[in-house]
Amino acid sequence: MNIIRWGVLVGSLGIAVGACGDAPGICSSGELTAALAAAAPGDVVEIGACRVEGRFTVGAGVTLRGVGPESILASAGTAIELAGDGATLDALRIEHGGGHGIVAMAAGAIAIRHVAVDGTLGRAAIGIDGPSSVLLQDVTVGGPVTREAAGSVPADATATDTLLYGIVLVGVDDARFERVSVSGFGEAGVVSMDSALSWTGGDVGNNLGIGVWVNAGQATLRDLTIHDTLRGFRMTPTYGLIGRAGADVQTMGLTVSGSHAGFGLVQEGGTARHTGLISEHHDYGAVLAQRTTTFELTGASEIRDNNFAGMIAVEAGGLTVEDTAVTTTSSMSHVFGDWGSVTVGDGIQLVHPMAGTQLRRVSVDANERAGILLDLAGGDASSVTLTEVSANSAGAGLGCVAQNGSIVAGWDSGLVRSGAALANDPGFTGHLDSVGIIGPSDLPLSTDLAGIIGPSD
Repeated sequence: MNIIRWGVLVGSLGIAVGACGDAPGICSSGELTAALAAAAPGDVVEIGACRVEGRFTVGAGVTLRGVGPESILASAGTAIELAGDGATLDALRIEHGGGHGIVAMAAGAIAIRHVAVDGTLGRAAIGIDGPSSVLLQDVTVGGPVTREAAGSVPADATATDTLLYGIVLVGVDDARFERVSVSGFGEAGVVSMDSALSWTGGDVGNNLGIGVWVNAGQATLRDLTIHDTLRGFRMTPTYGLIGRAGADVQTMGLTVSGSHAGFGLVQEGGTARHTGLISEHHDYGAVLAQRTTTFELTGASEIRDNNFAGMIAVEAGGLTVEDTAVTTTSSMSHVFGDWGSVTVGDGIQLVHPMAGTQLRRVSVDANERAGILLDLAGGDASSVTLTEVSANSAGAGLGCVAQNGSIVAGWDSGLVRSGAALANDPGFTGHLDSVGIIGPSDLPLSTDLAGIIGPSD
């Protein structure tokens, strides 16, 4: 392996002094461009504690290494292109004002370690379409959006208005994120499209529209926090985490909080398994599952302090909720583009539940309208099995009731009611608003992702 420091070739035992030394200031981009062009696979090109302006290409097998955040690469457009198998960035800070902070479109494996990317305008801070293997380790990605300034971003923002996306993956067979944090983007924090993503540790917050979007493919998220997904002037709901287009989403120890005018977690189709989920402080509800093949919520999960609904499941196949507490849901009205206004305040709402739906060791408490509502949509209450379920309510609140179908004897034999539910539930004869399928006008579309990644200025 050769080490190249500003055009000086250093053997494994040699010593050279970088042209910038440790002094601050602007360094010549020409020397860095030349060093990268001359580097061969296995070489390391090093820069010092300095600021370098330009667009730079890291070739196959080459590592571009700085000394930490004092090593700054800056560009008015795209800053770095990782152009081949084995291209690596290490210990750098990247600033960009358009295009991409980092773009990778060549086949093979790439790695980004100990890197901070900060941008103001453009399509994606990190855009990856082509590599089969991606490693992001100790990476921080930041855009210009803040909670206070969210309203200043246009509803149909473009790359000339703000920086749209934090990280975008397209068609990556093996993407691994370790301790990756993403905040401040105008459309979504992270998009994984037709990729296999494994992400452990990190934080996604203060993004407009969507925190994390898994569009087809597979994602496994461990010990991740998604918070403060902002709405701004958009008319559609926000989403902390959304799985669409047949996505397979698995989470362990996920916390989702503070989706402003939106949902915490949404699974539309596909499969999902969430273990130890905490979902709280959402204005449209904590969890929405619709038209799924499998949806499991287990492992001491907590859904708490939400408006509208704790969990809504609509035509959700393979639904199991186990070892989960749903508490303190407040009633609220919302208007959805496909079917109008609805008022809900339920801990769990099951709409047209599929045969085999299971609720085991579930507790619902202090949910303003109902702890559990089964809207059978003309079906049979035997489609839902309740095992060791407890429902407590206060005031006019209901514990667990069923409507719009065949209420078979013994449907609630696995349920224990307490508090006001003991008196309120037997007298329930009315009809409560329920949620239908959230349609295209309120969901992000795959077509929205077309053209994000590409060679840029």
